[in-house]
Amino acid sequence: MAKEFFNPQNVDDYKTDKEDRLIIKDKDFGNRNIPLTITVVDSFSGISTIEWSIANDNKSGIISVASDGTIDTGGVSIGNTETESNLVTSIQFAITVDNNSNGNVVNVKLTDRSGNTSESTKTYSIDTTTPTIQASIGNSDPSGNYFDSNQTVNIVITERNFNASEVEVLLNGTKQTISNWNDDGFYVGQDGTTHSASFDISSDGDYTYEIRYIDRAGNEGNTVTASQFTIDQNPPTATITFDVGDDETDNVYYDSVRNATFTVTEHNYSTAAIKITKDGKDVSGNYDNWSPQDHMGDNHVQTIVLNESGYYQLSITVTDKAGNTFQTSSKKFYIDLAAPEAYITVDNVENGAPSNEDTITPFISISDAEGNLDVDSITLKITSVKMNDDLEIVPETQILTGLDEWKKSSIGSVEVDSDSNSNKITFNLNNLEDDGIYTFEVVASDLAGNAGGISQEDKDNGSRYKVSVNRLGSTYEIDSQITDIAPDLRYYKNNEKSPFSFTITEYNVNTLDPNETIVKMTCDGTVVDNNVTATEDTGNDKWSIYTYQFPSEVMTNSGKYIVKLYSIDAAGNENPLEVNGDDERATVTFFIDNIDPEVYFRDADDKTEFTNTDPYNTDSKRIEVEVYDNSQQEVREVVFELNGEELPFAHEEGTMLYTL
Repeated sequence: MAKEFFNPQNVDDYKTDKEDRLIIKDKDFGNRNIPLTITVVDSFSGISTIEWSIANDNKSGIISVASDGTIDTGGVSIGNTETESNLVTSIQFAITVDNNSNGNVVNVKLTDRSGNTSESTKTYSIDTTTPTIQASIGNSDPSGNYFDSNQTVNIVITERNFNASEVEVLLNGTKQTISNWNDDGFYVGQDGTTHSASFDISSDGDYTYEIRYIDRAGNEGNTVTASQFTIDQNPPTATITFDVGDDETDNVYYDSVRNATFTVTEHNYSTAAIKITKDGKDVSGNYDNWSPQDHMGDNHVQTIVLNESGYYQLSITVTDKAGNTFQTSSKKFYIDLAAPEAYITVDNVENGAPSNEDTITPFISISDAEGNLDVDSITLKITSVKMNDDLEIVPETQILTGLDEWKKSSIGSVEVDSDSNSNKITFNLNNLEDDGIYTFEVVASDLAGNAGGISQEDKDNGSRYKVSVNRLGSTYEIDSQITDIAPDLRYYKNNEKSPFSFTITEYNVNTLDPNETIVKMTCDGTVVDNNVTATEDTGNDKWSIYTYQFPSEVMTNSGKYIVKLYSIDAAGNENPLEVNGDDERATVTFFIDNIDPEVYFRDADDKTEFTNTDPYNTDSKRIEVEVYDNSQQEVREVVFELNGEELPFAHEEGTMLYTL
């Protein structure tokens, strides 16, 4: 009975089956030449011939045994042999399978001495070609290693004896299951056969992959390791914020510098460009273009300072490394750092100065350099301090708010320069006709809230103007006890029981020159060395009041008194108080009479003066009475009494007569 054993020699690449036959790993696949040791045994009638062949190698041979037991090897290497008498019962020989192909059939045929045959075949595959692995990413053109969409990794393995289960795909170190393998039907079973599959990556992130493969023959292909790449399907985000004010509506006005902060949030940040328009022009070149001062993780921050007045809009365009872009713009807004200008002038009159000019017309000018004047805010306040007919000093205030009120007012005319970017408004006031102290204050605001004109902190900036209109000079007020009596009846006693004193008050819009003020009193033409007390009440924004007090002590002598006053005020007016003035308030003439009238009795016939002791021997007597007073004033009242009884009397030619 014959038996053959196919024994591969390299036991490192093979395993032993249950019948003690050595076979190749993975169903007789090898990755190099396979040396075979074949043992043929026929212990009954002995071996006559052994025919062998290796189909794909195109090799064959015959081993012959002669009747005397001589062995013709046929060119192969003979190993151990066994004989019994002249029979060769066992021959061991070696051949090598070396064709790089699949399904290479090795056939061995034994013929024994009796003519019996036994044939055995074995198929071997040799695969010496190393697999090649190719992989690519291919859904979009990358921007470097960055992609802006889901990506598909395409795998192509060139391999004759492909086994999908041996493909190992790691994505960021995690094994992936690939099941969609396709073979190239034209080359299947041959070197150059390709096997393709793919897998998708749909989530944003940073990735790397590794692909390894070992074929059925144990050939290890090249390992494909991808450099890190990024899938970023989301655009960056960017914000523009400000330290002053929000950014919710267009055309908001701001009265201060604004710091604009650009914040870009992007993991795969690449570039950004800011654009700044001012008054419709691109002024980005005036600022450092995007150069973030701070990088905090995925946040990139830059702050710029907007410190000039203008009409602004800011924008930023951000592009990440995957090519995603994002653009955002701020609202349009105004920065107005300059307050409106407001000026008040009066021709030929300095601020705060008095004037006695015939024409005094204030002129008001308001303008805003940025063209943002709030015409509803312009306010003119006129405060006047004048004297009425009752010599009362009365303050009055008039306030005009808003351009409409200015236009409707009768105190002047308004002009608006509508063609000017400065929104210039002028107000020409009418002539100030009444004497008094006038204070003009103008306030104007722009739409950003900047206040121009008068302020609590600055009272002398051209928008507050004071002028004293003083054409008439001083006005004098004399005590009513004098002025209420006609000049020819101003007779007064001045003694301990009936002291007489009076006051003269001088009112003037301005102050008086103390070196030019004269107070003079005469009695019957003689200057009285008087002790007149003068007090003054002066100050800003008020009339000057000078009070001259004439005490009784300076009028002790009886006689005719005349008081003269003279002054020069700050406006240059001369202010005399004359005795013969037509205005009663300007006439201070009076009499002091401390001497009682004298009475003389005369004989009406012979004009001799009666004495208290002279007796008369007559039935009746006519008496002439003459009353004399040192003041030469008319006798107001004469009463005749006889023994306590009032008697009537007669007048003849101005003489009082009585008949006893």
